[in-house]
Amino acid sequence: MGEAKLSFSLSGAPKGTREVLLFGFCLLLFGFLLLPSCSWGVGLTMSPLSFDLELLPGSKEELVCTLFNESAQEIHLRAFVAGTVEERDGTYRPAGPEDTLDPQHSCVAWVRLEEATLVLPPFGGKEIRATLTVPPSAKPGLYTAMIVFQTTAEEEKTALQGQAAVLKTKVDVLLGNVLFVRVRRRGVAQRWSGKFGVIEAFEVKGTEEGLRFSATLANRGRDIIEGKGKLIVTNALGKRVIESPLGSGRGRVLPGFSLDFVTLYTGNLPPGDYAALAVIDYGGVHRAEAKTIFHIEGKEVAERKREIQDVGIAAVSPVFLSVSKEILEGKISPGANRSFTVALYNDSSHTVVARGVAVDPVETESGRFSSFVEVAPEEVEIAPYKTKAVRITVKSPDSVSEGDKYVRVDFLPESVDGKPVPEELQRAFGASTLLVLENVKGTRILEADLAGIEFVLEGPPQKAVFRPRAVVRFRNTGNTHLQPSCTITLVRVQEETPEEGAIAVKPGSSLTLVLRRSPDLVLPGEEGMLVLESQNTLEPGKYTLTLVIAHQGKEILRREETLKLHPGG
Repeated sequence: MGEAKLSFSLSGAPKGTREVLLFGFCLLLFGFLLLPSCSWGVGLTMSPLSFDLELLPGSKEELVCTLFNESAQEIHLRAFVAGTVEERDGTYRPAGPEDTLDPQHSCVAWVRLEEATLVLPPFGGKEIRATLTVPPSAKPGLYTAMIVFQTTAEEEKTALQGQAAVLKTKVDVLLGNVLFVRVRRRGVAQRWSGKFGVIEAFEVKGTEEGLRFSATLANRGRDIIEGKGKLIVTNALGKRVIESPLGSGRGRVLPGFSLDFVTLYTGNLPPGDYAALAVIDYGGVHRAEAKTIFHIEGKEVAERKREIQDVGIAAVSPVFLSVSKEILEGKISPGANRSFTVALYNDSSHTVVARGVAVDPVETESGRFSSFVEVAPEEVEIAPYKTKAVRITVKSPDSVSEGDKYVRVDFLPESVDGKPVPEELQRAFGASTLLVLENVKGTRILEADLAGIEFVLEGPPQKAVFRPRAVVRFRNTGNTHLQPSCTITLVRVQEETPEEGAIAVKPGSSLTLVLRRSPDLVLPGEEGMLVLESQNTLEPGKYTLTLVIAHQGKEILRREETLKLHPGG
C-alpha cells in the first residue's frame, strides 16, 4: 500500500497477440513521466490512491488520505477538488476550463477539504482530511471527483564557467486521488440497474508491427461499467483463426466517457476475407458487440463492411425510472390481504411505458412469495419527468410456511417514445422496490455463518504504523433477513521475538473496528459483506481477534482467533 506501481504482463495471451491497452488508475503526473525525485529531488507517495464508496442519499463520509515526502527538502502543496476526466486510454486527469462535464455525474460540490495548503517536512508525512456529504435529493448512480495536490518545486543549480551562474527551474507536479461515489438505493442493491454500454467504433488497421484491432466502449448509463473484451476472427470458411483478449484486463468506464480496447496481432494471416467480432462483457444484462469484415492482400488491409452494435440496441435512448420507496415493509397473516402504493418516476425527456413484474429475490423455498403479489395497473404510461402511482397487493394464502417473505417488484420500460426496448436492456433502465413481509405466524430464525475475514493495512510503507480495514463476509442461514451490526476488537499479544521495525507496545493494548455505514438487508440464503474501519492506527504484530455480528442488538455470531497483521500479509 502507499506506492503506485504500474505492471504489464503478456502471460496468458495467445501466441502472436499483444494487449496494448494499459488501463490507467489514479496516480496522475504532469510535466514529467517520472517523479521529480529522479531529477529534482522531489518525491511524493500517496495512500490510498482512490476511494470507492457506496453511500445513501443524505449520508456523510469522512475521508483520510496520507501523503509522504520521500525527499530531503520541504514540499509546499496546494489542495483542491476538481471534476474527473477519463481519457480513452483509461487514464484520469483533473477537469480544466476546456472540459464540459455532465453535472449529473459530478460530486465536486459534495467535497469539503479541511486544508487548502499543506507543508510536508523532509521525509515526513501528513494526513489530509475531507468530508463528503451526499445531498438527500441525490439520485442513484455513479458520481466522481478528484482531490488534486499541486506543488511547485524550485531547484537552484550553479555552474562555474569563469563566473557563477544560477539556473532556476520550476516543475509542476499533480497527484490526483479519484473519488468513485456510487449512490445506491436503500436496502438490497440492484445489480444491473443503470448499466448500459455500447461499442461506438470498431476497426482493424494494418501497422508495421501487425494487425491492430480497436473497439471503443461508450458508457451511456448512469453507473460505472467495467468491461472485459474478447476478439474472435474467422476466415471465409468460418474457421476461427484468432481468439484472444481484446484489451488488457478489465477496463473501468465512467458514465459519459469512452474507453478503447486494443489488441495487436503480430502473426501472419494469408490473403483473403476475414470477419472480426468484438465482444465486451461489462457486467450488465447486455454484452456489447460489433463486427467488421476486412480483406488482406499482402501488407494491405481493407475494411469491406462494418456493423457497429446491434441496431436495436444502439438506437435506444437511455431512460431511467425510480421509485418513491425502495423498501415496503408490512406484516402478513394467512388468508389476509395487504396493499401498498408506490410512485414511479420517469427521470428522462422521453415518454415511457413500463410494466410491473413480481419476482422472487431469494433462493430459499420458504421465502418465495411472488405468486401471491399483484401489480395494478400492470402497465403505465409516464410522461417525461412525471410520476404515476402503482398499487401492489399481497393476497396471502390460507396456509403460509414459516419464515418471513420477500418479493421484488421490477418496473421495466417496454417502450420509449413508442419504440420497443430490447428485453436485455429493460432491467438496465428499470427500477424496483422490495417487499419485506413479516410473517406473524411461526418462528423466526436468526443465524449466520462466517465466510471469511480479509484485512487491509493502509498507510505509507515507510511508516511502522497502519490504519486497519477489515472486510467480513457471511451467509444468512436463517429464515428472515439480517441488517447486522458488527465489531472487531484487536488486542495486542506480546511476542517472544518482536518483528523487525515494530514499535514497542504494552501487552493488552487494543483497537476496535466499527462499521462506517448502515449495511444493506441480507436476505435468507444470501451472502453479505461488511466493511469495518478504525481512525486509529496499529503496529504490525500478533493480535487476538474478537468478531461479533448482531441483529437489532441480538448477538448471532461470535468468532475469536489469534493472527498476525503486517503489510502484505
